[in-house]
Amino acid sequence: MIRLLPAILLAITPTAVVAGVFYNNSSQFEGHERERMEGAWLVRVKAGQKAFFYATGYPENCPRLTVSCKRRGYVLGGDLMVASYTTGPFTVVDFIGPKGIPVDGAIETRQLEPVPTPLPTLPSWLGLWQSGSEQQIRISRSVGAGVLYFEGEATWGASDPERVKRGGVHIGSFAAFVKPSNQWGGFIDQAGGAGDPGAKMPRKVSQNGLQLDWARAFPYQNEDGYNCQVRFRLLGPYLLAYDDHNQCGGVNVTFTGVYRQTR
Repeated sequence: MIRLLPAILLAITPTAVVAGVFYNNSSQFEGHERERMEGAWLVRVKAGQKAFFYATGYPENCPRLTVSCKRRGYVLGGDLMVASYTTGPFTVVDFIGPKGIPVDGAIETRQLEPVPTPLPTLPSWLGLWQSGSEQQIRISRSVGAGVLYFEGEATWGASDPERVKRGGVHIGSFAAFVKPSNQWGGFIDQAGGAGDPGAKMPRKVSQNGLQLDWARAFPYQNEDGYNCQVRFRLLGPYLLAYDDHNQCGGVNVTFTGVYRQTR
């Protein structure tokens, strides 16, 4: 397990952030989810540094080394983040603290150093992964050799008290077997019966597309139309997920994002 040193994040609300790997990108990255997942890399704040976040996109023309673009939130030496691209003197990153709250923005590249991407083992995938208060994925062992069991739960609007009050929260979920290949994994179909209320992991590991090479199978489209399909990349203590077409739940519900292992 890669240890993350403590970081202090001030005046950044979890409802206002989205993952920089998939969102908050410059226009040249729009519609290139595969390139964004493959191109992401780990960076670490250099020892002794206090690196502040800078806004991207808003206010207009950010990030820039100006007071209007500079945020109050910062990370400290040793903190690990996922980098998505560079622009001028900045690197755009995602950071998730120990409580699973995501923050993204730009940090001065001079304060960062690249970190070699570790090659994960199968146990590296296991645990509870969280991206904010409305997205989580639990990964556990299955009876199949080299096969893991992924369960995801997500909502849209659960952090809005007014929407909760009027019953306007949208929900989504998935349950699928995944056979990872190094950093990559995914599914094109869910485990039979796993989506039923109170259902447990199926005893038989059988699922359409289980043998796909996920280092190459992106995107994959079933002949019967859009359905719940998610692709994953394990990057050190972070899990990247891309929910193809957002078909795993209600309107606006998505599993796309950057997650961190919380336990």
